[in-house]
Amino acid sequence: MKRRMTAALLAAATALSLGSCGGGIVRSEDEFQKAMHQSSTSRLDAICEAEDGYYFSLETLKGPFLYFLDKETKAATILCGKPECPHTDDTCDAYLRVYELWTTGGRLYYTHYDYEERRDGVADLGLRLHSVGTDGKSRKVVQSLELVPGGDTSQRTARPILHRGQIYFPYSGVLYRAPLGGDTAKDAVAIWGSEIESSGGVEIGGMTVAAGDLNALGYALWADGDLVYFMVNLPQPGGTCRDTLFSYDTVSEEVRQVWEVPGPDEVGRWGEEGVSVDQWYILDGFIYFFLSQNGLWRQSLAGGAPEKLGDVARDVPYGTGIFSDEYFCLMNDVPDPSYGNAVLTFGTGPSLVYGDAIYVYDLTGAPVAALDISALYDELQGLTHCMPVFCDGEDVYFVAETCTVTGGPVTEGIWTTPAQKTYTRYLYRAGIGTGELAQILSWT
Repeated sequence: MKRRMTAALLAAATALSLGSCGGGIVRSEDEFQKAMHQSSTSRLDAICEAEDGYYFSLETLKGPFLYFLDKETKAATILCGKPECPHTDDTCDAYLRVYELWTTGGRLYYTHYDYEERRDGVADLGLRLHSVGTDGKSRKVVQSLELVPGGDTSQRTARPILHRGQIYFPYSGVLYRAPLGGDTAKDAVAIWGSEIESSGGVEIGGMTVAAGDLNALGYALWADGDLVYFMVNLPQPGGTCRDTLFSYDTVSEEVRQVWEVPGPDEVGRWGEEGVSVDQWYILDGFIYFFLSQNGLWRQSLAGGAPEKLGDVARDVPYGTGIFSDEYFCLMNDVPDPSYGNAVLTFGTGPSLVYGDAIYVYDLTGAPVAALDISALYDELQGLTHCMPVFCDGEDVYFVAETCTVTGGPVTEGIWTTPAQKTYTRYLYRAGIGTGELAQILSWT
């Protein structure tokens, strides 16, 4: 059976079910770290901020390792205190594969998909939350992030977030919250999606979202003060999708639909018009979003029309952006002229110069700085592209990736040995006010 339900009625029904399921939220002082949730590259996207620096994870040829970047010295060190440790295998204290990374209560928390070898085979334990000391030691399993370990049927992965002592995560298409360190199977509370699951279908924005659609939904989570936000890629007529934003009030436990991707009649045309925005950021009740070949926009989540900020597209028609509470930083994408104005798909190699300048704007759209990093393409042999990671304070951090080719295809009989490609990544810092460009570390 399918039922028609407006966003307001859906919110009321959800709030009612929450009120009967588990009481108020236990809070901590640890806020969701917005600026650490902006990376445009999987080469470095598990980052968290502490009072004196940043922790992050790097995947290298020798394995995954944790690092610490000191705010004062601007130097990065591997998170291992073992004397004479070569940092080459899982005996190193810093050896740790993580998908998300947070810090709270003097410890680091991270997610990982776990498996366990047993007599009858390998058991799928699903996504679990772990913690580790800031020295890389004292590792613990905190809790499962699946109601039935290994039972998540979601077709699309989503990044959980930690905010004020609660962890927010999707499971089999339904969005949940659970207290940090609790028993997820007993303590998890459904925030959104359970009404769709139980009723067979709910109409949202003129389109019926059926129970069968839940596993295919994509979630992007956010938090700002008392509100937790989740962007859902909802199906639309004609087989397309549209990003739709909901808010969850952690005080009243009410869910509301607060925004959806504007149409070209509201903001003009752009590459993914009517489906998704290129980058977004929520701060103080406003959503800021960037549309490639169009511009930077702001819109109140209380209602009202989108407001264009400055003339960003004039400076950078193509770009990859990251936000902070103070700035919008846009790294340009420069297509190969032989391909006209088409931006090539990421990963096509040196035919695309991807990022040779960073343009910085304040959140009114006013230009602040233009940072030229094109010299790196001469300094680093085989540099193919640069990708922004985060902006904090007066610095923008980005990754540069090189590809060097050794040997060449060698054919012997029916066998061909391909050339060897080696990828090296570099973490750089660019000073917004000074223009200073400094390499922090490199890895392969």
